[in-house]
Amino acid sequence: METHVVVAGWGQVTQPKEAESPRDVPGLMIQAARRAGRTLTDPSMLSKLDGILVARPLSAHCPDAPARVARALGADPGFTHISDIGGNSPQTLINLAGAMIAENRLERILVVGAEAYVRRDPKSPRPDSALLQGIPPNYAGDDARGTLPLEARHGIQHPMQGFPLFETALWHASGLDLSAYLEKVGALWSGFSRVAAGHPFAWSRIARTAEEIITPSQANRPVAFPYTKFMNAFITVDQAAAVVLMSEKAARALPEKGPDTGVFCRRRICERPAAVHGPEKRFHYEHPHENRDRQSVGPVRFHPG
Repeated sequence: METHVVVAGWGQVTQPKEAESPRDVPGLMIQAARRAGRTLTDPSMLSKLDGILVARPLSAHCPDAPARVARALGADPGFTHISDIGGNSPQTLINLAGAMIAENRLERILVVGAEAYVRRDPKSPRPDSALLQGIPPNYAGDDARGTLPLEARHGIQHPMQGFPLFETALWHASGLDLSAYLEKVGALWSGFSRVAAGHPFAWSRIARTAEEIITPSQANRPVAFPYTKFMNAFITVDQAAAVVLMSEKAARALPEKGPDTGVFCRRRICERPAAVHGPEKRFHYEHPHENRDRQSVGPVRFHPG
């Protein structure tokens, strides 16, 4: 019999560039996990975790990250895991944790990830590839390249070369001319920037207009058609995030702080249709800022169909 899954705790960290004693990648993970613990009604529950899943960092090689996080939290989980390389890894780990809880294999799981890219010493070398910084030559995974041989032959080796192809396909599917399409995308990103401007954990907290975002300038160089710099996400940040998932039974055993303090979810399997016409992309283009005023999840119950 399956059980409901509860998002019981969540935490975020943004380490400023001017930090005098900056934390490394595991340190940021631990800080985010402890912040997630503070949103629980019983932070000591972190010591009772029976699963810790870590999104593999790219800014440092930390194969022992799950063990280091567990030691810092005083936990002795029976299951630990570190993901492969990939931008989808956080969501993949959430799916894995939710499935393990829904199937009654585990009850309390921490999913956590962090990056620490900021160079505070101007004498330190700048990495040739920020995407693969910190991954050693003897990395055992076959996912370090991130591309198939066919893609590599055509020069598609990094996200900045792949995503513009998706965007171009979306432009074609829209039926709009280029200027009208860019205005639409610029409005989308402008809304994101307004959210970031008011969010305490955003890396860039500057609200920008659509025209400012899509127009090349000295501060906004073209990167790959049709993207300018302001239309790209930065990987070179010092940030971390953590989520604590629990079974409904474990969550209800927590001391009560108020009604419906967690987010209750049913297990759900989503199929991804064509890249251009998927319902996820339609939703994000039609309702991109539906929850823009929320900085935390708050007292919500979520029951997807």
